[in-house]
Amino acid sequence: ARAAQTCAAFSDASARQVWELLGRPCRTLPLGVVTGDFPVDTSPRSGPPRLLFAGFPGDPRKGVDRALRAMPAVLEVHPQARLWLPGRPEDRAHAGPVDARVLAATDDLGVLPMTDMPALYRQATLAFLPSVHEALGISLVESLASGTPVVATRDGGMTSIVTDDRVGRLYDDPGDPGSLAAALLATIELAHQPGTAQRCAAHAVAWDWDRSVGPQHEALYGSLS
Repeated sequence: ARAAQTCAAFSDASARQVWELLGRPCRTLPLGVVTGDFPVDTSPRSGPPRLLFAGFPGDPRKGVDRALRAMPAVLEVHPQARLWLPGRPEDRAHAGPVDARVLAATDDLGVLPMTDMPALYRQATLAFLPSVHEALGISLVESLASGTPVVATRDGGMTSIVTDDRVGRLYDDPGDPGSLAAALLATIELAHQPGTAQRCAAHAVAWDWDRSVGPQHEALYGSLS
């Protein structure tokens, strides 16, 4: 970091961490999404809630254990809700025992190719990432580009994505399943509302490679020449 001509990080939160850890000023240079690869479905999300876990369950930092603990409260309100988990059941073994009712409401999606993700986002009622220490949380942007609202922990770079409660919710306490459940329930209702999908897609444009993020990268590289 001391030898670099400049330092950049994916979010303001990560840039602050670089300063705190290394004492080096750091610019924010976010990741981007080719939003055209995630076609938007502008219809309200209807039917039984489909909650897509937007991370790899095998990484404990992503919070699959928190997702599983929040589901009982969701099922009390929406008994037909489904929890969609990518990966294999063994990937979440670190989460410990799972409530039988939650287990029955969980769909293990297997290891999916990236080409399957756009359709999955569009089919979901919401996507959520109950993670901590995320540099950004680009899967949230992918979901928004598809018109699907999101839920995330009020931590790290995710706070720079979910800045408007008309496209999703942040929740405060990563260790409190009730806090996550409340955010999920509120976002299920949000997903049912006309106009939500359009607002989500419009919000995601800030991370579009062609219209926003790419030019930022080019400008930084040009300033170093």
